[in-house]
Amino acid sequence: MDEKLTWKNHIASITTKTSRTLYAINRAKNHLPHFALKMLYISLIQSHLQYGISAWGNSSNIGHIVKLQKKALRIINNKPFRAHTEPLFKNNKLLKIEDIYKFNVLLFMHDYVHSRHKLPNSFVNFFPQKLPGRLTRQKLNIPQVKFRTKFSSKLTKHSFPTMWNNTDNNIQEIKSKKLFKLTLRTNFLEDYQATIPNCANPICRECYPT
Repeated sequence: MDEKLTWKNHIASITTKTSRTLYAINRAKNHLPHFALKMLYISLIQSHLQYGISAWGNSSNIGHIVKLQKKALRIINNKPFRAHTEPLFKNNKLLKIEDIYKFNVLLFMHDYVHSRHKLPNSFVNFFPQKLPGRLTRQKLNIPQVKFRTKFSSKLTKHSFPTMWNNTDNNIQEIKSKKLFKLTLRTNFLEDYQATIPNCANPICRECYPT
């Protein structure tokens, strides 16, 4: 974080690393098969996107990273400049950066709810405790503290419980970390469109090739 408690410097660093890697992958795309390009993306780009994303992933400054990630998907799939990327994410079974953020937050919340004793002591009582009462479908939800400003709504104590409480109860109840991760990833990918049926962009090379 910088002196103003923002993630601009960190995000700028990720942007620089991603841009350099994309240049190299773009040069190699005509010489390597798709699976090799995908491995390069996962190891050299996605690894940087995932690192610490639970802390900086809801920043308002990630717009350029979003564009670079889409560019990366087009390159490793040898698609034109303005090709739709949602089908590429789905077909490659890769998550968009906003879903990588949600995925990692929910993994933390899963640990908090189901195996809190494994977390550092500073997180054991990090969120408000639920008062004992009758069990309901929302029995695993985390009590939320009211926030006064848009800024405070993005803080961990507010945003993490909100994301967890908005998760399907059946997914919340999965105790196995491995099964939870698999189910969560599958749910994200199922929400992606395999095709874009109503493209209204006249300069889209895929939908309007001529």
